[in-house]
Amino acid sequence: MTTDFKKLQFYQLAEDFTIEIYELTKRFPKEEKYALISQLQRASTSVCLNLAEGCGRDSEKEMVHFFFTSMGSLKEVSSILSISLRLSYISRSQFEDLNTKLETISRMIGGYIKKVRAGFENA
Repeated sequence: MTTDFKKLQFYQLAEDFTIEIYELTKRFPKEEKYALISQLQRASTSVCLNLAEGCGRDSEKEMVHFFFTSMGSLKEVSSILSISLRLSYISRSQFEDLNTKLETISRMIGGYIKKVRAGFENA
């Protein structure tokens, strides 16, 4: 049941989002290198990695598990962005833009999960 993750629109958006996070964190204070920068980069990368891993699994049930893990990583990114805003590391407009993208990716993954679940629950 392997799915080509690179063809999934939400994977492409997640990868673009991750690159944007890496670019954004270049402007964070250097003292955050091993704290918020590292955590934000790892969490955003985790979204892509779990989507890819889920697509390589043998069953829809396993795929869904990894997709839910990627959605958890999106929540982690959201939390770190909120902290970054409160610390004035990012502007309100950057926060809102990134949050909108994050919510779009999350909705798309959620929709895909529903579609996949409907398929194996009706089987």
